[in-house]
Amino acid sequence: MSRAATTIRRIALTAAISLAAMTGVGPVPGAFACQEGQLANEAGAAFLKAARSASPKDFASALSAHTDMQKITLFALGKYRTQLPPARQSQLVKLTTRYVSTTLADFALKFRGSAIKTIECKPGQVISRLEFLNKPAKRVLWRFNGNKVIDVNVQNVWL
Repeated sequence: MSRAATTIRRIALTAAISLAAMTGVGPVPGAFACQEGQLANEAGAAFLKAARSASPKDFASALSAHTDMQKITLFALGKYRTQLPPARQSQLVKLTTRYVSTTLADFALKFRGSAIKTIECKPGQVISRLEFLNKPAKRVLWRFNGNKVIDVNVQNVWL
């Protein structure tokens, strides 16, 4: 297996929000047969790299490249999103990205997985297995909007 293929399989989860235990699931044949599975692997590789450096800048880069931060930010506003003037949206997305990047960097040790493997693809979502060297694997569920991550669930907590 090439180094690039190995790197693509390495991934860490972006959700730096509280965690609660969940067991992993074994690999399924043909696990990389869907486009979203490949996208999850690429995003994961970027977040794993950022977790190793524990750098907010690296997390911000991974977020910008692999997530739909505008959709995530506006969703988080809930019913108040209609009160945000369109001219201020980009500023709020930038501030949200900075906050999430800093939070992820603060919790980087929790996301230093050794590898991730896609085990199941469904339209708009991927189920992966986040592996650690000395701990049980964790199930990760990714949701996509087009080619961008819009939500991640690990240990029963959604981003």
